[in-house]
Amino acid sequence: MSAPAAVYVWSGAFRVDRSRALDKLMRFQLPDPLMYLLPWLRAAVAAGADRVELRTRTRLRRRCGIEVRFGGRPFSRRDLQDPYACLLERRIADHAAQRHLAIGILSVLRLAPKSIQIDSGDGSDRVSTTIESISKETIKPLQDGGSGTVLAVEFSGWPSAADFDYVRDACRLVCLIPIVIDGREVERLNSSAYGHPFSDGPIHGYLSLPPDPRPETRLELVVLGVRAGWAEVQLPWVQAGGWINDDQFTLNVSQTGVAK
Repeated sequence: MSAPAAVYVWSGAFRVDRSRALDKLMRFQLPDPLMYLLPWLRAAVAAGADRVELRTRTRLRRRCGIEVRFGGRPFSRRDLQDPYACLLERRIADHAAQRHLAIGILSVLRLAPKSIQIDSGDGSDRVSTTIESISKETIKPLQDGGSGTVLAVEFSGWPSAADFDYVRDACRLVCLIPIVIDGREVERLNSSAYGHPFSDGPIHGYLSLPPDPRPETRLELVVLGVRAGWAEVQLPWVQAGGWINDDQFTLNVSQTGVAK
């Protein structure tokens, strides 16, 4: 007996409660909110920056926040009027910088900062956005004559210095551009010194033979110069180690692994 044919009943659209959707994303992305700098580094690379500077902000000789500066394509007034819009729409490769910016904002909001300020844009389109919560942003024109993007977070009490530790660990050896933390550049890999670099279009990385035999090859998976997880594969002849960067990797919900 065959199943009855499907019968068209109705079509239409439904609306998602924006605040509730963002609240869910905020709770499930990044297991530790102190990792918020990692998506901001990805945003900088996606924007075409050639350098990122992170520095500790101080007040009355006490650490009170963090500032991130980078060049490349600035965020427009439209991008910053609704910084989370890209998270609730269909994924578009050209919106990678906006997407990672928004993920970082949602993460740092979990730390209840005193203020989040984003200055970006060029010329008459340069604006300053202050974010107080997932439902409240204030945007105003900025005539400081500056360029590039400045992300500044101020805390009522310093939560931890571990956020820089996350940067050093996740970008150790594989960061694509110089990352400077309080005047010191994070170590980067010199591919010519050891290992075998490879490149295939947008995919690149390196392989090296470990000093001791291994049962499998373990690769560090990298997105926009920031580690996103690990993969273990079996090569036919000899096992190796190394990393592979593919900016088209899709990150999982927690942003700490690559979806298969």
